[in-house]
Amino acid sequence: MMLIGAYAAANKVYGTGEWTMQGFCTRAKDLTKGAVPVYGGPDVGNWTVPAGTDVNQSVQQSVDACINACDGYFLFDMIHLKKANQWQYVKTGIDTYLNSLKK
Repeated sequence: MMLIGAYAAANKVYGTGEWTMQGFCTRAKDLTKGAVPVYGGPDVGNWTVPAGTDVNQSVQQSVDACINACDGYFLFDMIHLKKANQWQYVKTGIDTYLNSLKK
């Protein structure tokens, strides 16, 4: 298993470019060519947050962007979620993903 840091800015969740969370994951999958499972995720406590960015929405969307572009999802660093009281946004993102599997 390979964990990759999809450490884009909070407003760069989706996209094909390398400096988006989704793009980091897609690029890692392309480079590893299926040799190992790739799990990607953001650094929620140290990311750049441009003015007007809804950080809670970014946390929630990061689940979708990363887990659907690679084999799994992880978050760095969990303590930041605890300090900012953002657990519910990760849970909503995970629940949305799990519900999509039922369709």
